[in-house]
Amino acid sequence: MFLRNFPLSAEDERHFSLASTAKIGGAAFLLKATSALTFGKLSDVWISSGSTPTLVRKTFLAPG
Repeated sequence: MFLRNFPLSAEDERHFSLASTAKIGGAAFLLKATSALTFGKLSDVWISSGSTPTLVRKTFLAPG
């Protein structure tokens, strides 16, 4: 819900331009994509080293 309304609220309430709103939204998307790939790879390595998938997934889920 937040990201769907983000451009309108950023422009109306925070007085950002459409270009800066796009930059903020793009940066948020890239950060989320990068962290998903990174933590996915880390969890694969952790599971392959012998830990249980449940423990690994719960460990990454808690801070997320």
